[in-house]
Amino acid sequence: MNNSTEIIININSDTFPLWFIICYCVFIFLGFILNLCISVQLVQQKQKGAFSSILQLSVVDCLSTFIAVLEVWSINKQSWTFSTTLCLIFSGGEVLINTFIFYNIICLNFHIISSLNLHLNQAHKTKKLQLTSLDDDDSEQFLVDRIDDQNCNRNVVIDYRRKKTTIPIAFPLVLVWFVGLSISIPQFTLSTTVIVQNNSTLCTIFDVFYNKLLQDLSMIFRIVVPVPLLLLSLLLLIKKSYQSKHVKSVEDNSIAIHKAEKMQSLLVLGVSLTIMYIILSLQRLIFYLLHIITQQTDSNNTTDYFKIPPLENVTCTNFTNILSAMAHYSSSTFRAIVYVLVLPEVRCIFSLKQKLICSNSKC
Repeated sequence: MNNSTEIIININSDTFPLWFIICYCVFIFLGFILNLCISVQLVQQKQKGAFSSILQLSVVDCLSTFIAVLEVWSINKQSWTFSTTLCLIFSGGEVLINTFIFYNIICLNFHIISSLNLHLNQAHKTKKLQLTSLDDDDSEQFLVDRIDDQNCNRNVVIDYRRKKTTIPIAFPLVLVWFVGLSISIPQFTLSTTVIVQNNSTLCTIFDVFYNKLLQDLSMIFRIVVPVPLLLLSLLLLIKKSYQSKHVKSVEDNSIAIHKAEKMQSLLVLGVSLTIMYIILSLQRLIFYLLHIITQQTDSNNTTDYFKIPPLENVTCTNFTNILSAMAHYSSSTFRAIVYVLVLPEVRCIFSLKQKLICSNSKC
C-alpha cells in the first residue's frame, strides 16, 4: 500500500519556456545585487529614522530572491520539485517576507507623514519667532528714550528640555516583525509535500482544519487589515506633498532648505513604493482573496482544500498565476531602482563624485 496520499487534481498545461524563466531570474538577481549594495551603503552611513526601514526592506528584498526562484520555478513546472525541507522554508519564508514587505511599506509611509508633521510644526514655529523678533526690532525705536529713565530687571529663562527633532521607528518595526513571525511560524511547522495521482507534488498543509484556519488568518492580516492602511497612507502622502512644497518655498536658510528637500525625497519615495505595490502586488492579494472565497463556497470539492496560494490557485489559470508571481517579485528590483533615483544618500554608490561628497559630509 502506498503511504503517500493520492488526490486527483486537474492541472493546467500553461507554462513558459525555460529561456524566459532564466531571463526573469537574471532580472531579479540584478535586483538582489542592487539591494545588497544599497544595504551595505546604508549600514556604512549609520542612518536612522526612515532609512532604518529602507535598510530592512532592502535586506528582505535580497532574501525574497530565493523565494521568488522557488515559486516561479514550481508554478511553471506545475509541481513542487524540491525537498520537503525546502517546502517548509518556502512556505514560512514566503509568508514572512511578503507580510514584512507589505507592513514595512505602510510603516514607512506613516513614519514619513509623522516626520513631515514635525517638520511643518517646526517651520511654523520658526516663522512665528521670526515675525515676533521683527516686531520687537520695530518697537525698539520707541523705547530708546525711556530705557535710561527706568531700571528694568530682565529675567533670562533657559529651556533645558530636549527639542524633539525625529520620530522613533524602532517600535513600529519590531511590531511589523512580530506580525510577520506570528503568521509565518505555523507555515514553518505544518507545511509538507503531498504527491498527487499524476505524479505531481504539492507543497501544502495536509491537515484540512489547520489549512483553512491559517488561510483565514492570512486573509485577515495580509489583506483585510493592511490594504485599507496602505490606501489611507497613500492619500495622506499626496496631501502632505502639497503642504511640503508650500513650506519649502518659504525657507530661507540652507539647513532648513536641505531638510525640506530631504523630506520631499522621502515623500516621493513613499508615494512611489505605494503605487508600485498597488500595481505589481495588489492583484496577487485579489487572487488570494478570490481563492479563499471559492473554497468556502465550493465545499463539495475537497481536493481544493490542498491548493494553497501562491503555488496553486483555483480562481485563475497556471499562466495567470505565474504572471502574477513574476510581477510581484519584480518589485524588489524596481524598488532598488527607485532608491537610486530618488534618494541622494543611495545615489552615492553609483557616482564617484557624489560618493566623495557623501564621504565628506556623511550624506
